[in-house]
Amino acid sequence: MSGVLAIITARGGSKGLPGNNLRSLGGLPLIAWTVRAALEATCVARVIVSSTTISISTPKTAPGSMPFTATNRPWTTCVGSVSVPMLHLGGPALK
Repeated sequence: MSGVLAIITARGGSKGLPGNNLRSLGGLPLIAWTVRAALEATCVARVIVSSTTISISTPKTAPGSMPFTATNRPWTTCVGSVSVPMLHLGGPALK
């Protein structure tokens, strides 16, 4: 399978609107709409939802995506998208 790997970062600790990724909009959690849009993109082969919150990256919340949950890592608002895969791979991104 060729194509783009879409990595959706979804922190659980929103400062502006706590729990925003799990809030319902049109009967689906907000994160599910993002995953759906990524899955519908013709160039995307796989979608990963990366979060520190287990309830955000579950198949029920983000159907069709591959969940990665890093609950043991201290994420902040300044973690960049490039750092996220490194967190899961145990790389030096935030060490």
